[in-house]
This record gives sequence, C-alpha cells and structure tokens, in this order.
Amino acid sequence: MAATETKTQNTPRAFFSLFRDWRLLLYNFAILLLSPYLIAVKLSRGWQTKSANKFVKNRCISPLYGEKANPGAIHLLFIGTGSGEKQAADKLIPALKKIYPHLHATFAAKDQPTVDAILASAPEASVTFFPFDFWLWVAPWYKKLNPDVVISLRKLWLPNIIWGAKLWGASVCVIGAPSRTFKPTRNQLWAGINRWTLRGYDAIGFISAEEKENHRPLFSPGADVRVTGPTRFLQPQPATPPSTQLAQWIKKNNSTNIPIFIAGSLHLNEIEFILDAYDIVRDIVPCKLLIAPRRLAHIQEITDALRKRHLTYLLRSASTSKTSAPDADVLVLDTMGELSCAYSFACAAYVGGTLSGVGHNIYEPLEWCIPVYFGSGNGKIHASQKTAAEADVGFRVKSSQELSEHWIKILKNPQYRKALETRCITFIANQQEAFEKNLQLLVDVIEHKHP
Repeated sequence: MAATETKTQNTPRAFFSLFRDWRLLLYNFAILLLSPYLIAVKLSRGWQTKSANKFVKNRCISPLYGEKANPGAIHLLFIGTGSGEKQAADKLIPALKKIYPHLHATFAAKDQPTVDAILASAPEASVTFFPFDFWLWVAPWYKKLNPDVVISLRKLWLPNIIWGAKLWGASVCVIGAPSRTFKPTRNQLWAGINRWTLRGYDAIGFISAEEKENHRPLFSPGADVRVTGPTRFLQPQPATPPSTQLAQWIKKNNSTNIPIFIAGSLHLNEIEFILDAYDIVRDIVPCKLLIAPRRLAHIQEITDALRKRHLTYLLRSASTSKTSAPDADVLVLDTMGELSCAYSFACAAYVGGTLSGVGHNIYEPLEWCIPVYFGSGNGKIHASQKTAAEADVGFRVKSSQELSEHWIKILKNPQYRKALETRCITFIANQQEAFEKNLQLLVDVIEHKHP
C-alpha cells in the first residue's frame, strides 16, 4: 500500500491532534510559559551570528525547496543541524535507493548557511528547515511534508517532532545518538520527561555502548535500542576533490606548492592558539595555513588577528582586495560547504571547538588520510576522539607548542608522514561497520512501516 494511503487512514491531521496525548499537551504548555526566556535565548544566539531575523523566521515557517514527494513514494525526512549531518544522509540515501527505488528524501537543516550550501551544490535537492520544537510550528510542518519515516541524525531530545511524527502516522528513529552533558536521570521529574521522550522512537542507534548504557534506565521493555556507531561515516574519498573551483583557487595561491595545514571549524577562542602554532612551524619549515571559521560572522575578527601578526591572507570569497594578497601566508575559507574537500590539500588538520565547547567532526580529515589534532576539551564528540586516538591517527594537544611539534615532525620526517597515512587507511577500513549498522537500522524501520 502506498505511503500516503496508509497515513490517511485513522491519522489526525489537525492542530488539535495535540490533545490526544496529555503529556505532549503539558509539555507544550510548559514551553509556552517559558517562551519569553526561550525566545530571548534564540534571538541572542541569532544576533551573535548576525542571522537573528532569518534564523527565527525560517524555523517558524520552514520553507521547502525542491520537489515534494510523489504520492506513491516512501518519503524519508532526515533531520540534522548542519553540513556534517547532511553528508551522512548523502551517504545513506543512495544505499537506501538501491533497496527502495521509489524513495524520496528531504533534508531538514537548522540554519540558512547550511541550506544555502546544499542548494548551491545541488539546486534540485529537497531541503527545508526543521522548526522550533513547539507544536504550533511542528504541526503545519508535518502537514506540509507528509513524511513516512522521520530520521533524526544525532539529535535525541525533540519531543514535539518525535511524538508529532507518531501522531501523524510516521515512524521515527534516531542514529548516532550521543549523550548530553547532563545525566538523563538526574532526578525523577527529568527522568520521567526523558523516558517519555525516548519511548516515542521506533528505534534508537547509539554512537557507543557507553552511550547506550547511560540511557538504559529510560528504555521501555523490548525497545529497539542498538549500538550502531557514529554517523560521521568514514568512506574513502575520490582521488580528485569534487570542487574544481576550490582546487584551482588553492593551486593558484600556492604556486610554490609548499605544505598546507588546515584549521577547520575554528572558534574565536582558538584563533591565537592556532596562529601561535603556525608562527613556530613556519619559522622552521615553509608552510601555509588554511583557516575555516565555524561562523562566517567571525571573519572580521580572524582577519584582524592576521593583520596584527603581519600575516598576509587571501579570502576565498574575494581573491583580490585591498586587504588580501596573492600567494598569501594564510588562506581563509569564508564559504560554506567546501571544508570537507579542502582537507584533501592538507598534510594535517586541527578541528575546532575542542579547546572548549562541543567539538566538531574530526572524521572529515581522516577520510583524506591525514592525521587530525584537537584540543583538550571533549564536548559531544568524545567517542570519536577516543577512537581516533586509540588508532594513533588523532592527537589531543594541550598547547600551541605541542601542536607545532607534531606539525614540524610531519614536515621533517617523510617516513612518519607515510606511516600516518597508512594508519588512516586502516582506520577507515575498520570504521566501515558503522555505515552498515546504521543502514540496517533504517531498513528495519522502513520495513516495519512498509512490509
């Protein structure tokens, strides 16, 4: 039976379906009471990144770009915060389409830059924004998208989206589920809320056995809970980066073909940390630095720091300007969606958000068989950091001096550099299992919905 035929039977389609679940009604009432504070927080974050207007508007109305699902298609709705989750979906979707030819996938992102980057690389893509987790925005969102299966990538706590999917007649699952910085059972009230939230999932794939054990008190008997590994799937990349323009830009501005180090997803508090290390390295061995900030709104602060050190730089978005120089010391990647390809030009990478904060994807550099370095903070990616460190392809550094020593060793010791590359190849092969386990979970959920 077609997906839409299944859902039109016995499935409420009005805002008032909220009243079918008193816990969901109570949860939304609590959000309504807290709304002045929550709105202030969201606006504050938006203003910090100079995107408050678009951020709030798009997460309220959730415009849809690209084609809607055909009536007979199985419609999968992937929910992820940014480009890392989109890359995971892009690897899963082709494998799923081999099994289900009549499949339509929509990706729901959190911010405008991610959506812009997706549409720039694939104008035909079906993409939208996922709304604030409040029924007033979630109900019309589901009515517009009409999904069969909702797949959350790494985000675990979305009560309205989870239970909204159930009320809508869709299956819902999560893969790559991490633990939070708080204990999910820290008190009875909190444990009750989290237990109710998690029981809305048809299946949960945790990133590690440790994460699964942390949440064990919240599972209902017989729940489909698995350890599927990370969604930052490691797969061998093509020999040539997919972005020809990026390759030409880097080649043009590295005419002497000297080694490049990359600092990706860099936070403001890490700029001086990286520049201190780079200054030490370049005084010993010629090299370039490519910086990709986490927030494009921080470009001004980065260029100010470069000028203070008398470092010449070149912006990706404007290769010639009064404040830029050809064949510069530092290349600044002030664009979205190109970082994962840029790693292919480097001999090593530092991934930002790891001095403090949540941390970011350390697997992207490893896919290009280059070692990855990260700061002393664990954040939300402790499991991947630990796995990479145990394989001796990821390295935690506590100071700029320590980072510079690693990079100098790479430049001055070709045998060591080759050994790192070999270990990266082995690491990728060992991580293939995560892709298969996450794919199998999705297949099982789809099969349960469409046997």
